[in-house]
Amino acid sequence: MFYDVSTDDARLTLDTVKSAAEHGAQIINHCEVIGLSYNEYKCDGIKVVDHILKKEGIIKGNYIVNSTGPWSDSILALDDASPTTKVLRLTKGVHIVVDKKDFPLHSAIFMRSPDDGRVVWPTPSTQDDRIFIGTTDTTYEGDVNDVHPEKEDIEYLLNVANHLMPKANLTEKHVIGSWAGLRPLIAPKDNLSNSKTPREHQIKVSDSGLVSIIGGKLTSHRIMGMHVIDKILEIDNNTYISPSVMPHFADKVPISGAVKTGETDYTKKYSKLDIQGELMDRDIPSDLAGHWAANYGYNAFNIAELWLQDDRYKKDLGGRSLTIAEVNYCVKKEAACSLQDLMVRRTPHFFWNGKGGLEKIDDIAQEMQILLGWSNAQKNEEIAGYKILINKHRPMPVEI
Repeated sequence: MFYDVSTDDARLTLDTVKSAAEHGAQIINHCEVIGLSYNEYKCDGIKVVDHILKKEGIIKGNYIVNSTGPWSDSILALDDASPTTKVLRLTKGVHIVVDKKDFPLHSAIFMRSPDDGRVVWPTPSTQDDRIFIGTTDTTYEGDVNDVHPEKEDIEYLLNVANHLMPKANLTEKHVIGSWAGLRPLIAPKDNLSNSKTPREHQIKVSDSGLVSIIGGKLTSHRIMGMHVIDKILEIDNNTYISPSVMPHFADKVPISGAVKTGETDYTKKYSKLDIQGELMDRDIPSDLAGHWAANYGYNAFNIAELWLQDDRYKKDLGGRSLTIAEVNYCVKKEAACSLQDLMVRRTPHFFWNGKGGLEKIDDIAQEMQILLGWSNAQKNEEIAGYKILINKHRPMPVEI
């Protein structure tokens, strides 16, 4: 046996962004980079289109960092001073989700696929009633903006599950949900297999001064950030940045929600049970308290304030303990601007529920309409788009 960690990658990313904002960063959501700007051949900004306001503009900076993962090559292609050859070899990883009662597993298992010998991990989820199984590792050459599991991906993982537990006899009808992502691997010089391609990162600086951090993985994200800052300080050589500025302190300051607001003693460790207990002391039901503590840490108390403020905020919106209070928090404090933002990247409903929260999607969309000023047409468009996404991640059609 050996021990590893499990995380909600979307929540980790979001709370990292929130941490940056808490320390002075300006966060701009739903803007797509469509070009770069230059001053005497030096890259000094990005050209963006705001998909919410439907406007274009330029955002300036002393240094521009390309830290876009699978989109790295797309950004490099915009830079006149960058080589035209692609840097990445993208591979796709897929997981499927099943109900624990259909696949009774209580610890992660190291498995090899009966098809090709690759390592696959059936793992109990942090959602107590779910098991997820993955991952695959196949070369990807499709649209980076439209990545989803294919039929053969799901069959591959079901074969692993049934090899481990033949009596489970899992089929597509047992798959509650799934997800797919891309690994931004640096293309190796040798003809290595996907699984043997290194996961290390590299920093490249083009002749225009564009700084790109390429490769890497989730577990090394903080050290990657540190290396980027070190590289910028090296390039800057006290030109724009004061020598008194602390280069990086992510190893000293915990992530957003890990300590109480205003707490300066960072040695105090987050405890889900402590937070859940404090919430229950405020008459928050145990299921909500547990869900909020796990998802938001000490930021959960902001949701609790809303929930206790008015009975309207207590309205049940289905899924996994979703209430109007949580929707309000995600929109007002976490910049959720679409149904997909809320259901896929803020809350656990998309991945862990068979119907992805569609049972009450009209009520959820109506609340977001109130908060964001959507027209009826925009609300209906949001619902339709979310239903399409749900069905791309389910092997069998979801009907409501």
